[in-house]
Amino acid sequence: TWIKWVSIAACFCLMFVGAFALIANFVSTPSTDGFVIEDKVLLSYKGNDKNVVIPDNVVKIANYAFRDGGNAEAIETITLGKKVSVVETYALEGCVNLKAVNLSEKNDTLKTQNNAVLSSDGKQLIYLNATENLTSYTVPNGVERIGSYAFVNSNLTELIFPDSVTTLDSLAVIFNDT
Repeated sequence: TWIKWVSIAACFCLMFVGAFALIANFVSTPSTDGFVIEDKVLLSYKGNDKNVVIPDNVVKIANYAFRDGGNAEAIETITLGKKVSVVETYALEGCVNLKAVNLSEKNDTLKTQNNAVLSSDGKQLIYLNATENLTSYTVPNGVERIGSYAFVNSNLTELIFPDSVTTLDSLAVIFNDT
């Protein structure tokens, strides 16, 4: 009977190890392209690309997704994939050399207006794609929140806010030398 009990215990051990391996593989493991995605949420980017293209299956970019990956300072452009509909307020934090945030041609969940990437309802300004000769910018009416790093490295000397703006997140205008 002891062989029977050892066999049963061995089966349980194998089941436990297999379940653990399955869970470990499912929970927040980076893929080969550097993205850590869980339940269609980009938790962090650990890759080394300067021009990052968010996969089409991602629907949300979490707070600190680029900062926590460790390579945020090298990122120059981010293209938001087809299904990205939410970019958390602090998602771009750490991207001190960011020059542009673009929408995939297939992305119809966010919008652009006056060079800015906005949430679909137009209430959050995610990022301003400022050209070098743009020194003054008027935030579109209806925007209530300006996200972190929204104006990073722009050459703006003047920002005009409509009455609808109620929140200017920390670091929204970081590294603006002018």
